[in-house]
Amino acid sequence: MQNVVSYKKKSEHFTLLGDDICFRRRDHLIRAVFGYKTALIKQIIQIKHAVAHIGVNKMMALIAQKYYGIPKEYIKEYVKECEACTNIYKSYYQKYDLFMVDYVDLMGYADQNDHYSWILDDIDTYTKHLWSEHINNVVCAYNRRIHGVTNKSPFMLFFGQPVPAIDIDPDIVLDLEIASDVHEEFTETVTTTTTVIAYDLEIDSKIRSDVAKHFKNYRERIIESNKLK
Repeated sequence: MQNVVSYKKKSEHFTLLGDDICFRRRDHLIRAVFGYKTALIKQIIQIKHAVAHIGVNKMMALIAQKYYGIPKEYIKEYVKECEACTNIYKSYYQKYDLFMVDYVDLMGYADQNDHYSWILDDIDTYTKHLWSEHINNVVCAYNRRIHGVTNKSPFMLFFGQPVPAIDIDPDIVLDLEIASDVHEEFTETVTTTTTVIAYDLEIDSKIRSDVAKHFKNYRERIIESNKLK
């Protein structure tokens, strides 16, 4: 009788999830890993990826709420294989290229970009947004978030810089949006080599920062003033 009671108590620590037998911890989290990658793990990752799409960290958090023991590498591997996720991060790499080439042009050829530099300085005074801080922020944030190499964009291949892994810092996205919006506004007045880089204007135009809006306003005022002359 004691053996039967003992077996019943032990059986309470296990549960069925589909056709798989899983171990249940005292905090009711389900352990879905037994030292190898099962079909159950793939199913869990696939379901949570559909909910958290796109974002590895959010996905891991959702899985941790219900399960434990699933290696992060499995999750990242699944996201890498997702075509939609790959396209999103490809756009990010292109934005980074766009920013860096403009950054190199602006800093390396100041004499050829006096008009561009004057507008940047004027905008800094008017909006109290220091462009130099945006540049420093994006470079620091980029360097801070490097976890490993998952792909290489054209700029990275030229300069040997590693591309950040799947996780993306929101600060980087904000600064890249500012940089890409600025480039979009001034493609007629500033000649750069970014024309060889394909990027999606529709994505760029969805998020317009305050700085980019002020750039647009200044450009329109300059055009109007030239018409009056």
